[in-house]
Amino acid sequence: MSTDNHITVLWAAKGGSGTTVTTAAAALHEIRVVVIVDLRGDMTDVLATPWPTVGLSDWLLGEPAHPIDDLVVDIDPTTRLLPTRTPIDLDQVSGERVAILHRWMRDTSAIVLVDAGTGPPAEALLEIADRNLIVTRPCYLALMKGVRSGLKPDGVVLVNEPKRSLNASSVEHCLSAPIVATIDVHPSVARSVDAGLLTGGHNHVTRTTAVITRPEPDRTAIDRWRDLDERRQSPDVDYGMRWRTAGSGDEWRVSWNRRSGALYATNRNETVVEDLGTFATEAGVTAALPEWGTHHHNPNGFEWVRQQVVPPTIAPEFPGPALR
Repeated sequence: MSTDNHITVLWAAKGGSGTTVTTAAAALHEIRVVVIVDLRGDMTDVLATPWPTVGLSDWLLGEPAHPIDDLVVDIDPTTRLLPTRTPIDLDQVSGERVAILHRWMRDTSAIVLVDAGTGPPAEALLEIADRNLIVTRPCYLALMKGVRSGLKPDGVVLVNEPKRSLNASSVEHCLSAPIVATIDVHPSVARSVDAGLLTGGHNHVTRTTAVITRPEPDRTAIDRWRDLDERRQSPDVDYGMRWRTAGSGDEWRVSWNRRSGALYATNRNETVVEDLGTFATEAGVTAALPEWGTHHHNPNGFEWVRQQVVPPTIAPEFPGPALR
């Protein structure tokens, strides 16, 4: 991952995750010049601009022959759009035209945000990108599609929905990447898109997408991820391997890490991690989980564990709970 983030590719593993709106908001907030390269075909409607008579998809197929700059549309004084009329798979397009497009993206002085749509971006695109960000909701199906895509993202943009059972920690662990921005789902965002008013600036979105166009990576998010990853890869003490939770049929392993003091649970498929708190000593865990051995075979044993400990508060900075 480059440190200048000149070319950032945004993609989703599952449709409806919010990639296009996230890309648009990140571009619109930026005071520097940004060009959006639309490979999906939805950006024109989201930005409420006239439908192009010729788009990038036409140009890639050989028509017209004039420069790419002639296709670019000005959205506002600092935002430009290279639109497409139909979805584009760059792996299926003539290599010569793709090479010209890549040179154009590399050579432009503007920040380049690529809306790659749903599914892993083309290999040729990933080769020139400074980073790729997956946009996802805390949705089990979306996360599983992300894992099975085989592409490890450089970062995650979390479109956070209330009342989901998966939290930020689960998303990071599943995708093996840090969350670099979190956008809370808010009905006013959808209303702005429906009314064609997103270009007017939407504070609810733009203030949280600012990190996408930063010239440097979000070190706080990356360092936090490395800390979480380290704690999960070296569990020292296990408190039962088959904790069950009522109604789901899932099974969990509860572990305490002697080095970090983290108590956490990993589900049977090792796709979800739940932080349960931080304890300075093993004695503190034992005191919090008295007679744990008599509970972990019960149908609702994992609910008992949750009741015994105070779960950490999830915040944008993701601070850990105080040592007990």
